[in-house]
Amino acid sequence: MIKAIYFDLFFTLIVPAYVGLLKPDRQIYELAMQRLNVSPEECLFVGDGGSNELCGAKTAGMGTVFSEMLETKNAEQRKSIMKYADYHIKHINELFHYL
Repeated sequence: MIKAIYFDLFFTLIVPAYVGLLKPDRQIYELAMQRLNVSPEECLFVGDGGSNELCGAKTAGMGTVFSEMLETKNAEQRKSIMKYADYHIKHINELFHYL
C-alpha cells in the first residue's frame, strides 16, 4: 500500500506496478495526460533524467525540464540527458520561469 503523504498536492497518481507501464514507455505519459484531460502542449515534464524519462516525455509530445536539484550529473551524463531537455534547472525557483 502506498503511504498517503501529500496526495492532496497531486491531481492524479500513476503507479507503474498498478498500470503495467514504466518510463520511458510513451504510454505512461499518455495515460497521465488522459487522466488529467490535457494535451501534450499543456504539459511540462520535470525529471532528473533517470530511466531515460525525458526521452519518453519528449516522444509523447511534452515539454521537458532536466532538473539537477537533487543530484548534479557529470558532463557526459548532462550532455546525454540534454538531448531531450527543453530546459535545464538547478533550483526549483528556476522552474517558474518556464511555466
